[in-house]
Amino acid sequence: MKHDCGVPASSVERLFRNFRDLDLLQRVTQGSEISRDPEDSAAFVDAAARMPSGIADGADLRLLREELAVAKFILDQNGIVLYRARMEQGLPIEYVSGNVAHFGYSAEQFKSGAVSFADVVHPDDRDRVLAELHNHVAHGRREFIQQYRIIAAQGALLWIEDRTYVRDIADGAGIYLEGILTDVTERHRAQERLKQSLTQTIGAVAATIDKRDPYTAGHQRRVAALSRAIADQLGLGADQTEGVYLGALVHDVGKMAIPVDILTRPGRLSFEEFALVKTHVRAGVDVLQDVVFPWPIIDMVAQHHERLNGSGYPAGLSGGSIRLEARIIAVADVFESMSTHRPYRPALAVDVALDELSRGRSTLFDADAVDACLAIARAHAGNHAALWAALERGRDPPTCTGDVPLTKLDTARD
Repeated sequence: MKHDCGVPASSVERLFRNFRDLDLLQRVTQGSEISRDPEDSAAFVDAAARMPSGIADGADLRLLREELAVAKFILDQNGIVLYRARMEQGLPIEYVSGNVAHFGYSAEQFKSGAVSFADVVHPDDRDRVLAELHNHVAHGRREFIQQYRIIAAQGALLWIEDRTYVRDIADGAGIYLEGILTDVTERHRAQERLKQSLTQTIGAVAATIDKRDPYTAGHQRRVAALSRAIADQLGLGADQTEGVYLGALVHDVGKMAIPVDILTRPGRLSFEEFALVKTHVRAGVDVLQDVVFPWPIIDMVAQHHERLNGSGYPAGLSGGSIRLEARIIAVADVFESMSTHRPYRPALAVDVALDELSRGRSTLFDADAVDACLAIARAHAGNHAALWAALERGRDPPTCTGDVPLTKLDTARD
């Protein structure tokens, strides 16, 4: 089977239209009646108007057949399947191209209802796909793309890209969905391999930073674990949650440009030293800017010290201009820095750290992220080590409890 179509969507849509045009024109030129459906009549007029002279009156179908042959070759070689379904319960299929045989099914199985949408789409993706579909249609989107898994007739699991076009039925009685399905299994596998490679690279970078600064060893790992737990609590999708985790894992990569003695020195920093520490954000962006990530890692690194009220750095961003992923990491970063030991101050009890986060809720920090962090940390009482161990295992976290207000904490070094 061939994978991953390189044909532009507009070209494929034109080929889809020509398949239907040929069917209509052949039925008329061969003396068959088209249905009484007003849409069929209108479609025939449109089809005839699009055809080269001499084709619509039945004199010659040669040109259209040649184009159709080319279209069929392209579709067959690229694993593309065309379909038309009514936007009704069960999404009944009215048309599907014969090369649905790529997936081990016949067109007749779909058109007769012997095989349905629910039979083919992977059970774990079905509700999401339907919810996204209804959301797109409800918001008036006439074209959109979804990716999901299907189960081929032989049981193989395939990844599909579904480019859907919404068409109104002529009499206003409903909606058609016309779709172009492309088998993107190989592309998905390549992306997964790339993600795995990037994940390993990010882990190696994070480990290098930990070794350079033993006092904060594990900081990024703990922030990443908590960020992932917050993203889960907020209901982010698996891919976005993975991106949050990886972004948090390297959020402080720029600290490699900051002298270790400044990062670990007991006591307060001078104004000049504090200004130098703040440059770690820009340094981190510089380190990563040439890497192509499938997640907004650069923005997470650039924005994790921004605050909702604009008081953060380096850009003074505020509100919705700060990415949700960065807002999540900011909460996790501050909580971790307060609740673990530093050479310049002791760890706070978790309850105290949570109180300080609560004071900054909606002004400094994203309210939903703070609420999620509170729920995670208070799920169990009192043990710092158990909290972080549980988070890093991806299990339900325990919690902890101290005494220095946020305004007096030297969290800029974290």
